[in-house]
This record gives sequence, C-alpha cells and structure tokens, in this order.
Amino acid sequence: MVIDPDGNDISYSGEAAQQAFKAYVATMSTSTETSGGNIFTGFGSNPFDDHFNQFGQFLYTDNKRTNNIVIDFQNPITGKLNTAPWLSVELKDYIFNKDNAFVLANIANHYAEEAGINLLSLKGNSMSVGIADYHFDAGKMVGKIFRFNGGEYNPDALMQANKGSKTVSLMVGNGKAHPYYNDKNNMISALSHEGGKISHLTVNPDDINISKLDLAKEHIKIYEYQMASPLFKKTTPEFQKLMKKNYNDDKWYYNTYRAK
Repeated sequence: MVIDPDGNDISYSGEAAQQAFKAYVATMSTSTETSGGNIFTGFGSNPFDDHFNQFGQFLYTDNKRTNNIVIDFQNPITGKLNTAPWLSVELKDYIFNKDNAFVLANIANHYAEEAGINLLSLKGNSMSVGIADYHFDAGKMVGKIFRFNGGEYNPDALMQANKGSKTVSLMVGNGKAHPYYNDKNNMISALSHEGGKISHLTVNPDDINISKLDLAKEHIKIYEYQMASPLFKKTTPEFQKLMKKNYNDDKWYYNTYRAK
C-alpha cells in the first residue's frame, strides 16, 4: 500500500499503488536541461527505501537510491505520517522491546513472499523475535530473554530457524535489531536462508536434533543456494562478506571432520 505523498488520507494498494507513485514521480519530472531529464535519474532501475508505519505495516516505497527500511510515525498534532524528519527512523535506529517486537515481525512478514517463505507454515503464521536485555559480568552474559511468537535469541546468529517449533527468529539485543536488517535486500536474503525454498526449514526438515557435522553440511548447501541467487548481488558488501566467511568456515569444518 502507498500513502498519498501529499499527505492526503487516500490510500492505494497493489497495482494502483504503483501507478499512484509513478504519477507522483512524473509530477516531479522538471528540469532546465534541454533533454528534459528527470530529477529522479534512473527511476525504475534503482533501489528505493521501503516505509512502514509504527505497527510494521507497509506504506510505500520512496524515490531514494538506498535500500533502507524506514519506520514512519504519526504526527500527534496533524495525524499525518512522516510530516517531519524526526517522525521517521531507520530500522537500525529503532528501539525495540517486548511490547513492540511485533513491529519487527510484521516488517519481516512483509518480505516473506520475496524470501520464499510461506507464513502459513510458521508458528503463529508469523516470523518470531528473540529479545535480549543483557550485560556482561565477569565475562558472562547476564540478563533476560523475551520471546515474541516463540522467538529465540542467539548472540552469534544473524537470524535463526528452529525445525521443531517451525520458527524463524530475528534478533534484538539491548533494544537494537541487527544492523544488517536495515537493508531490505539483506533482510530478504537472510530470511530466505532460514525459511525459504532451500533453507534450514526445508533441508532435512525432520532432523530436529541434527549433529554439528550434518548441520555444517546442511549449511553448505543453503549458503551455495543463497549466494547463487540474483538477490545476493544486491546485498551490502558487509553482508556478503559475512555469508562467504560463514560458508567457508562450515565447508572447512565439514571437510575436516567428516568420515574419510
């Protein structure tokens, strides 16, 4: 759905939303150049930021060249969305807690189809969120874990799937979601790794108590599929570096400890 950029109460969905946004961009296509160029150079070929409301419901895609996920808040005076810069925040800067974890789950749910995930196959028909409020005491992590829809928290994981509970968990540590989630292509790629076509929920789906060696083998297959996807080329360099490192680590472990 897209909210009228003029701030009107009219809203559009599906194809109508796309046409409405294109029409809006067309009204901004003014230039002093004789070529009549569009001030939104490359419109239609560049990535754009996705905007969600404070409940994690998709609003619209803007005309920026970045892939950020942005949360817009309602102006308490006018009732309009995103009428001042301070009413918008990128996902990486949003403060999550046990009361608003559903916002992150809803945002992830929006990308489920692109990630190849059938929400109906997941616990509660939704993504899950694991929230940890913690500190370190004598080298040990001490704190509390909160769960939305059975979510799990693993400080060493970007996301985590659980074959037994049929969950895909996003991580929030001390109020912040993993910064890699801020890029929507990273988000989609990570979700596909956990619950997509070739993922932890679909490869050996009944092997709940999988051994470390078999998990490494499973990971190799998943990473190879993930990195071969056209979407992977659109993810951030930092995300790609992490995925390649994890792939090489799992490949080394499997080749080192498998039966000869």
